[in-house]
Amino acid sequence: MTGIYQLADLTIEVEGSIEELVDVQGVEREFSRACRKIRKAAGEEDVQILLDKDLESAEGRKFSKIRLRAYAGGKNYTIDCGSTEDNILGVYVPWDAPVEVYDRETETVEEVKPLANSEPDTAPSQEAAEEPREGESEAQSGSQGTAPSEAPTPDTRENGKITEDAALQLWNAAKQAGHNKQTFGKMLATVAGIDNPKLLHVDDWPQAWAYATHPGEWKMDQHVEEERELPLQ
Repeated sequence: MTGIYQLADLTIEVEGSIEELVDVQGVEREFSRACRKIRKAAGEEDVQILLDKDLESAEGRKFSKIRLRAYAGGKNYTIDCGSTEDNILGVYVPWDAPVEVYDRETETVEEVKPLANSEPDTAPSQEAAEEPREGESEAQSGSQGTAPSEAPTPDTRENGKITEDAALQLWNAAKQAGHNKQTFGKMLATVAGIDNPKLLHVDDWPQAWAYATHPGEWKMDQHVEEERELPLQ
């Protein structure tokens, strides 16, 4: 099986079992959250994944490190990635990793945690549905107005999966209609066999949108399905 993933500005194609691809999906979410930290701290959208070579430890040992970085206002905004044997990529981003801010002019370093007071303590799998990215328009975030009666055309990736912005648009429409995390996840699992909005395929978008904006119809259909599944005595 093949999966396509986005780690900062790097698009990768991975061959593996379904279990391995699901693990990589989790890594993608870790990187997405880390990139959001950097964007919030730097005020800069362009986040790169890079390999810093010939670094030197305090003991004089040379080493290399994979990093996420943005450049803004004479400063480097960096999150270091760790190595692991727990996934096929061999890399991960610590969930609570701070952003290291290096001032190139003064050569000083500080650490900041830009999401510490602005993000609810949620599991990575719920993150895309719950936390709009900074700078997102009110129309996208659903902070004002009502959801359109017809499903808007979502932005999609090359593999047909919707983008994070489209996932957030769907979630915010669902929240306005009265969904909570549990019913939203269950609705997605019913429609598309998934519980993560970022994995929704464009073909499932119209039905997912209809159920997200009209939860009563979804619950009614669920009730009918459950009745059909009852064994006859």
